[in-house]
Amino acid sequence: MGFLTALLSLILLWGSAVTIGLLSSYLKLDLESRSIKDFFLWLQDGRPQDWRISDEPGVPWLDSTGESPKSRKKSANLYVDDIINNAGFSKANVIEVSKKIGEEEIEVGYPTGNFEIRPIQSMDEIPDLLHEQQAYPDDMFFEQLAQGELYVQKDIESKEVFSKEYSALKKHRVVVVDCSGSMLGDNSFRIDFTIKLAKAFVQNAQRNKAISTLIFFSSEILDTFTAQSADDYRLMLAALDDADKYRGGTNLDKALMHALDRFETYNMYDDAQVIMITDGTEGINSRATRERMSQFGVKLHTVCVGKYHRQLHRLSDEFYLFYDEHLKMR
Repeated sequence: MGFLTALLSLILLWGSAVTIGLLSSYLKLDLESRSIKDFFLWLQDGRPQDWRISDEPGVPWLDSTGESPKSRKKSANLYVDDIINNAGFSKANVIEVSKKIGEEEIEVGYPTGNFEIRPIQSMDEIPDLLHEQQAYPDDMFFEQLAQGELYVQKDIESKEVFSKEYSALKKHRVVVVDCSGSMLGDNSFRIDFTIKLAKAFVQNAQRNKAISTLIFFSSEILDTFTAQSADDYRLMLAALDDADKYRGGTNLDKALMHALDRFETYNMYDDAQVIMITDGTEGINSRATRERMSQFGVKLHTVCVGKYHRQLHRLSDEFYLFYDEHLKMR
């Protein structure tokens, strides 16, 4: 009895030590609030390490680069290539398409209700001879066989005939740039990084022979450019150099709907994506956005500059967050 009591005491002491250790680690995290809910959200992640917690209380997540925004101590500029590669188009430029060109009658080995009568082609077809010809005397049979005047009856059915064709893979990238006042002034490093990243996305689209659309927005849609030719792309890149001339608020919902309208205008694409670069606030109709993305087969890639955006994170196939300290680094 004494042994069991001692063992139970040791187990309780060990459990208390583990609990105290976890609480101690948790309390060291730099969170804005530490509710009981936050603690269990943090604990259920399975590996209690501070880089698995975002700066938003109660929202554990690991960003697309495999690092936490808080622990990342590198310039945001060093991640441009990784972001572009992760949002990359399909490497193929053509797809194989089967096109119906007609129908043909083929012989089959089972009754179909349709048949054809044709000259015999080999001795293997003798069982299929017309019944009256099978009764011919040998001399008559071989004489007509030599003259090609024996006939067989074959069951047939219709079969569709297709030809293989090759079609250019249709790719379309829409880059949406936040030009609101909070991206400028004292925060001009946000628009500087945004312009650099947007240019990289546009140039990558040109190399991949894609259609590219560039949208500037703030409280309203400010400007929209579409590029297919080399001249179009030159104009688009030049427009990005002036992206800091705009001002206004941030209407993310209108910007996303306008971006998705581009796919409705240009029909369906084999590779369709929206790139959102913003420091915007909440206010998206998530259900309507998700439905339209699904309708057009669009993937959303988001880069948040300056602060976290919960709705965009949940809607995005790829999500990145860079705080001001990373944007200021060179």
